[in-house]
Amino acid sequence: MPTAYAYIRYSSKAQGGADRDSVDRQMSSIEAITKHQNIELLPENIFSDTGVSGYDGSNSRTGKLKELIDRINSLEIRTGDYVFVESIDRLSRQRLLQAKELVNNILEKGIVLITTIDGQRYEKPNDVNGIDDLQQDILLSVISKRAHEESRTKSIRRKSAWNRAKANAETDQKIFNAHNPPYGIFFDKKTNSFKINEDEAKEIRQIFESLKFVGVSQTIKEINTTSKRKWTNKNVSHLFSTKYPLVYYMAQRKKKKKKKVFESYIENYYPQIISFELWQEVRNAMEGRKHRRNYGSH
Repeated sequence: MPTAYAYIRYSSKAQGGADRDSVDRQMSSIEAITKHQNIELLPENIFSDTGVSGYDGSNSRTGKLKELIDRINSLEIRTGDYVFVESIDRLSRQRLLQAKELVNNILEKGIVLITTIDGQRYEKPNDVNGIDDLQQDILLSVISKRAHEESRTKSIRRKSAWNRAKANAETDQKIFNAHNPPYGIFFDKKTNSFKINEDEAKEIRQIFESLKFVGVSQTIKEINTTSKRKWTNKNVSHLFSTKYPLVYYMAQRKKKKKKKVFESYIENYYPQIISFELWQEVRNAMEGRKHRRNYGSH
């Protein structure tokens, strides 16, 4: 029976830390099509690259995509197995020939590649499956060319926007909450900047490391045997909703009756306590446990 694998990528770390829409959208489309085709996708078979570019091919050289490709080349992922990805540009946004070479190398190993955004099925042409290799090649060419041009345009715009934002930050850095920073952070008046309280930050890192393997309740029970503060579910939830361990400040604004509502995340406001990779590992682990619970309740 074929085994299913999936690949997810988003090139901006801010995109993954401050906005889960991209990840949720990719996973939702993958889960929908695997469920429709009655193919089981295990959490350990989901490969996710955080803040890795497909434009310069970094994901295929050092990222989780490289790990996926290595497993295909070693035949650990076998002929007839499925790889699900939202779209071709998640695999590569490189120039046309480079992108097509990457995809065709996967197909040559007998892997079935399915893009969930359009339900398109790509596989190695042969006399049995009747695949029109010319039509498939043209489709890959059009998609790859468009993805590369889109990334090139975004790169130019992003560089311009970054230069403006950097200049503004250097001339007008506003500190919102020097008197009340979150747990694990303190404000240093001498340098007029936030710094990490290592004793408190150590607890936060221990929480995230624990959440890779066990749930929130068990994590809280274990951390509270040695922690400086007594952690609660609300405290842990606060780490995820504000995303401050990932350098973000969650800006809010007051509405009627002085109720605060979310406005935006401000990047690089706090020093970084945990890595983006650890953050994503924990989110994947928690999602996996959630799916197993839901599956068991049916």
